[in-house]
Amino acid sequence: MTKGNIKVNKLATDILSQAEIDEITALSQTNPFDLVSLIAIDKRFGGPGFSNINDERTGRYELTDEDIFRPLQYCAMHFEMVAEGSKAEWLPRFTIQMCGLQLEGLVKRISKKSKLPLGAALNSPLAIKHIESSKRTHLIAFSKIYNDAKHTVSASKDSHLFAVQDMVLVYIISRILSMHLYNKVQLVTDLSIFQ
Repeated sequence: MTKGNIKVNKLATDILSQAEIDEITALSQTNPFDLVSLIAIDKRFGGPGFSNINDERTGRYELTDEDIFRPLQYCAMHFEMVAEGSKAEWLPRFTIQMCGLQLEGLVKRISKKSKLPLGAALNSPLAIKHIESSKRTHLIAFSKIYNDAKHTVSASKDSHLFAVQDMVLVYIISRILSMHLYNKVQLVTDLSIFQ
């Protein structure tokens, strides 16, 4: 694995195979960014992802579920911008925030604690009861990355806390984690539309 955010790299090695990490690392370093390959990876997971959340420019979800699916629309926009070469180094933080926002929405629904941030919602009795221990451990680690994306701006001058590689790794990790949470929440959106 190339240099990247330490917390992201640690979580990636806990969740992804070395082959998956190598594939994502190689994809992240393409110039121009290989959006077609990322779309192919995204589609492997099934369910909603950045590559199928929209029908043209309209979200394919019910408005009631906007808290869960709107972040994927932002991820789609950010990945398109990276592929177009639009100051890619500035986009990882915002994409990581959107990934965290989606997971936070899912965990809030599970925990029935709509006002709590992700980390606190994960410690609620309902989250502890309904989210498998290993997945909850991964989500807690994810929440630390999400908090950094939201709150940590200190880095060497003119450098960035997260790289494009981190952005792609975090997105894939969030896809895996979200797939474990969808069946634990009440959604109005029919997930079969994403197959």
